Amino acid sequence: MPLSNKKIEKKILIIIQSKMVNKFKLNELNLNDIELSPLQKPNKDSTYVKMTSMISHKESKILNVVIKDVRFQFGASRFEKGGEETNKTFNVSVNVDEMSKDNQTNLYALEEKIMSFARDNVKKILGKDYNERKKETNDAILETYFYSFIKKSEKYSPLLKLDIRQKYGENKYDIICFDKKTKEKIQMTEQSIPDVVRRGCKADIIIQALPFKVMTKRCGMNWKITRMIIDTNSGEDDVMFSDEELADDMNQKLSLGGQETIDDLSVM
Repeated sequence: MPLSNKKIEKKILIIIQSKMVNKFKLNELNLNDIELSPLQKPNKDSTYVKMTSMISHKESKILNVVIKDVRFQFGASRFEKGGEETNKTFNVSVNVDEMSKDNQTNLYALEEKIMSFARDNVKKILGKDYNERKKETNDAILETYFYSFIKKSEKYSPLLKLDIRQKYGENKYDIICFDKKTKEKIQMTEQSIPDVVRRGCKADIIIQALPFKVMTKRCGMNWKITRMIIDTNSGEDDVMFSDEELADDMNQKLSLGGQETIDDLSVM
């Protein structure tokens, strides 16, 4: 039975999308293939962002990374100020120690590559705080400016911090999610996300690198989750520490169209 025009158009769109943006498994990622563009002023006027650098792969303008079998250490939450939610972006944290060794190695190597880029551009980043005579002073200041996407502490396991973001100019979230067991698509809304992404849940995810940003006395980059296959039956068990224990850290955090069937995420 021949396909309808609508189904043919849908298949073509999926093929086009897969050609436009490549996905790279974290454990197989070659760090030499990752590129950061020269720092420049953002295209749009911003009160906070002074300069940005686009992070890409030599085979793709957008860096999308696949990570399998992660566990969310915390459920999805949003930035709060004075007890009120002030940002539509949801924040989630993934336990790094529970990743495979290859994933951990490449994740830390990615972090170091971003930090190395910051060191190479220390004069631009520090601006008037840059000291021509004392390299050690500049490096020390840069360390205080730089915020990593891996949260480390002596008390807790390292956490990969990720965003679930709204589509620009729309009241929709820029993520496609499927239930691992039922294979059904999950609608990700402002109301449903906290119920879907719960602490302890396990998932396969695709994360996208956001631009490296330079702000007043701050610099670094974030990741956002764009695709996810989640085990909704997991979660709430074997949690090493509670959401409340990192509430202060979450409150300080500065957050810097798609496929229609689960088969389209077969890269995972």
